[in-house]
Amino acid sequence: MADGATWDDLAADHAGVVMKYTRGVTKLKSIYSKKNSADWRKVEVEVVVGDTGIGKTRGVLYDEKDERRAGIYVLCCSDANSLWWDGYDGEQCLLIDEFTGWIKYSFLLRVLDGHQLRLPVKGGFTYAQWVRVVITSNQTPEEWYKKGVCAALRRRLHSYYARIAGVAGAAQIQLNGLNKCPSCNEEQDYCMCILD
Repeated sequence: MADGATWDDLAADHAGVVMKYTRGVTKLKSIYSKKNSADWRKVEVEVVVGDTGIGKTRGVLYDEKDERRAGIYVLCCSDANSLWWDGYDGEQCLLIDEFTGWIKYSFLLRVLDGHQLRLPVKGGFTYAQWVRVVITSNQTPEEWYKKGVCAALRRRLHSYYARIAGVAGAAQIQLNGLNKCPSCNEEQDYCMCILD
């Protein structure tokens, strides 16, 4: 567990122990998860925007052979005011699917950052270990929040793609100008629009 063994690994190698001592194993995994997540993580964030049904989510989850890619945790919209991360097991990629601004802005900034982040799960906590975040949405980032894309969010978004239906398998076309303010066209760290 100290090396980041997943529940699947533990079940395969120590099924009896996992079944008999699930609470203890859960606590031990949480302790190691905290220790293993203490260092800064460089998190790459991609935004994939497009109409419904054109393969945004599928393109992240499945490869060319239609086989499910390993190591991706899917975070879906929650009806509750807080997010539960049950099932997160140290996956290196986080998919925030069908995003429309349903994560509180200040918490989204933490999710997209590389600092240690404690995540609630039933019966305890675990810690973020992802180094890649993919956000799929039918809306552009400017539509997610009333204040639009502020400098703090803009600098965390590294790649911005539009999936276009009818273009060779819904090809991804990278959009330019992600690091510039759409209102004043200034570089992200120099934009003053948020103060207006």
